[in-house]
Amino acid sequence: MGSEVRKHSRYISFNQTGTSICLVNDDNCGFKIINADTLDTQYSDPKGSYSQVELYFESSLVVLVGLGEDIKFSPRELKLFNIETSRMICHLLYSDTITNVQVNKDRMVVSLTNEIYIYNLTNMKLLHIIKNLRKLNGLISVSMGTPYSNLLIYPTYSTRRKRRNSGRKLSNSSGKSTFEPPVTESNLIGGETGVIDDNEDDYDDEDEVMKEGDIIVFDMMLLRPLMVIEAHENGIQCITMNENGSLIATASKLGTIIRIFNTMNGQKIKEFRRGSYRSTIQSMKFSQGNNFLVVISSSN
Repeated sequence: MGSEVRKHSRYISFNQTGTSICLVNDDNCGFKIINADTLDTQYSDPKGSYSQVELYFESSLVVLVGLGEDIKFSPRELKLFNIETSRMICHLLYSDTITNVQVNKDRMVVSLTNEIYIYNLTNMKLLHIIKNLRKLNGLISVSMGTPYSNLLIYPTYSTRRKRRNSGRKLSNSSGKSTFEPPVTESNLIGGETGVIDDNEDDYDDEDEVMKEGDIIVFDMMLLRPLMVIEAHENGIQCITMNENGSLIATASKLGTIIRIFNTMNGQKIKEFRRGSYRSTIQSMKFSQGNNFLVVISSSN
């Protein structure tokens, strides 16, 4: 299988339990789902052009995003498909290209070029939209979801500078936000959309706005940002979160330093030097038990 993956797979992902592997084939040849232990093919669709396929835990539900090489497989359309019954559950069409999709037990998060959509996975209601993001590039990560932790992280960017204070909360004693957050909206499918407008969002101190290299920790149950983590001086290249949402790993576009932060207080707890020369960090993943962090880069 190794040779086949290297030559013919455009996209590879595990399901959330690590029991199955999704392989998106190159050259418009569909996708496969393979048992991670036996390497037996569980499902195969030889047709179709996809950029991303995600299997929901150990169910028969898959998330499909088109590559755009065929009009039937638009990169702006997301499909939920039952591979056991060959039935389309629903499809969502967006005004921009889908850059990433991640799901946990309760939420589905769809990243576009400048927006993030958060859905209730049980009924596919659109719960929240985070807008006016810049340089997002599909850099999102979600925790697996527990009654106490259902977190989303994503980078943000502003051209204005601010004082350095890692892990600051999003409200101070005056009751005003310590930064100017992106515009957020709440919306239910079939309902009206309204921009959230509360006093905590009214802040105009140019010295305390977000900047390149910052990470937002967002609570997907409360539907509000919790804190800003000032991770790097340079732009973010790669981020990931462990299963229970307690740890975040970040790497900048330089790729020389990898940092680990605690999501409870935003404090840095580890720092690793990958090397002295610039490299592109392509992927990072925590092991179960959080004893290891696997890092893939352009320098091996």
